[in-house]
Amino acid sequence: MERGRADSRSILGAWGAAPLEPETVAAVRPMAGRLVNDILGSVRAASPIYADVLSGPEGVGIRLGIEQAVRSFLDAVERGQRPGAETGEIWRRLGEAEFQAGRTLEALRAAFRTGVRAAWRGAAELASEAGVPTPSVIALAEAIFVYAESLTDDVVEGYLRAQSDEATERERRRRRLGELLLDPDGYDAQAIERAAELARWAMPRSLAVLALSDESPGAIPRRLDVDVLGGSDQEGAFLVIPDPDGPGRPAAVRRAVGSEAAALGPTVVPRDAWRSLRWARKALALAHAGAIDARRRYPIRAREHLATLILLGDEE
Repeated sequence: MERGRADSRSILGAWGAAPLEPETVAAVRPMAGRLVNDILGSVRAASPIYADVLSGPEGVGIRLGIEQAVRSFLDAVERGQRPGAETGEIWRRLGEAEFQAGRTLEALRAAFRTGVRAAWRGAAELASEAGVPTPSVIALAEAIFVYAESLTDDVVEGYLRAQSDEATERERRRRRLGELLLDPDGYDAQAIERAAELARWAMPRSLAVLALSDESPGAIPRRLDVDVLGGSDQEGAFLVIPDPDGPGRPAAVRRAVGSEAAALGPTVVPRDAWRSLRWARKALALAHAGAIDARRRYPIRAREHLATLILLGDEE
């Protein structure tokens, strides 16, 4: 018995919690199923979103995750060891599943907090019913909090991991779409339509391409109130801007660009996107050479300097 207490002190000390008596674990273990039901019931009552989730097929996986977490916690304290890594991975996968299901991280955190409170309350009630001394009940509640905090980190990590993976994949697909759209050697309408679907980018009726001096568009896309398509090649970065002449759009582009060197090509249909980029880059090159006065504002609009672009298009 003394050795078991020493082991519990060791593990909970490492977690930052107070020592937990083995008798407390023995009192809670037979009622673990009731504790799981209490947790699920509290989440259903507090969250309409998860009330529906827990009633469907996805609820089975969440219930199994909670059962595994409870068992892992009790087994670990009883053995004087940390819970196995498989429990953390289960909750990371649950976090990934929540992102893929389209539920928000805020809703997930709220449901998790509700479940943790229910676990504290339920475990404390079970221990009290079994006649466990008050100090041990408090230690149990504290240990559950510390363990739940670790599981919270795991589920959030899984959610953010899936979110990051999707963002990376979407960025790759959008770069591929940009390559197809701006290919001067051929326009494959079917390939571009499919690429736009995969990239989740609505193909506009008209567009213009913004040419940038830097290799990256930087913060400009975040400052725009429209979903732009970004990319870069050996000549620099570019942004494909849908409906560039729409209400408020020219002013929004000016604000987003600010003082950064950039030029906007003429408005064209998607098939001629590469032409818009070509004229934008000609205008930007002439501005760098001093042939176009860009001191007043950026971006330079190619259509406002057509005579200069035509006369000075041949460097020689």
